Amino acid sequence: MPDALIHLRVPAEQKARWVRESRAAGMRLTDWIVQRVERKEKQMQTVTTYIVVTTNSRIDEDARAAADAINRSMAASGDSLNRAAVEAEVAAYTKFAGRLAVEPCEVEIDE
Repeated sequence: MPDALIHLRVPAEQKARWVRESRAAGMRLTDWIVQRVERKEKQMQTVTTYIVVTTNSRIDEDARAAADAINRSMAASGDSLNRAAVEAEVAAYTKFAGRLAVEPCEVEIDE
């Protein structure tokens, strides 16, 4: 079935939160939104996961790519729930010292 495009206007702060939560879940924003809209009524549990973000407000494509790579790796290994593991991975990216930070992010998961 061919895809159809939906335009959605939300406050910038809300979109930023959705992006953080989708990255923390290891998902593209579109997939994360669809999952949230389409999910059946289930009991949800909130957990804290840790994501890597850039510390600079200006566009820093290299740091953003490094943060995305770390987030995907942590999500795939299941280590995104362990702040120490995420911080250790960030520390391994010495080229980006001071340009990456670890932030907590509350996400809902199906029980």
